[in-house]
Amino acid sequence: MKQCETFPKSRSGWFKSQILKIAATLYRESDFYLILDSDCILTKKMDYFDLFEEKNGQTLAYFQKKALYIHRNWWACSAKLLGINSKQLETLNGTGMGVTPQILSRRIVKEMCKYLEATHPSIGKWTSILSFNRIQLFPMANWTEYTLYYLFAFKNRILNHYHIEKENMLTDYKQCMW
Repeated sequence: MKQCETFPKSRSGWFKSQILKIAATLYRESDFYLILDSDCILTKKMDYFDLFEEKNGQTLAYFQKKALYIHRNWWACSAKLLGINSKQLETLNGTGMGVTPQILSRRIVKEMCKYLEATHPSIGKWTSILSFNRIQLFPMANWTEYTLYYLFAFKNRILNHYHIEKENMLTDYKQCMW
């Protein structure tokens, strides 16, 4: 992955893994991909309908919402990168996308990367933008792959074209598969 060679040597593995999760879409041909961290363990049998719903002839991937007040700086930094002001952020009514495991739309991720490059042309590739952002613009702030993804989809009003919320996907251990 040549773009990932732009990682500063001092950056953490957590930071690099976020960029790699975004980059994974460039090497996949499926419409969606499942993101798992090393601490996610499948605990029971799973099938297609545990992750997706067919609605009006369209495939929608499940996602779980999470409160924005948890890791508020992730959301604020991602909003700033995407040109979303605080009033727009308030319209989310305090909820956003949770963390891994999550299913991401290849199309949303590709459009998000193009958007980052178009809105920050002096920096270059999206990997450099996210690396530069971390080091130069907001050294104490953090974005995540999920906050960027959710806010980009929100800003462009496309989340509901690819996703449907499924409550308790991660938090109800009787129902959840992880």
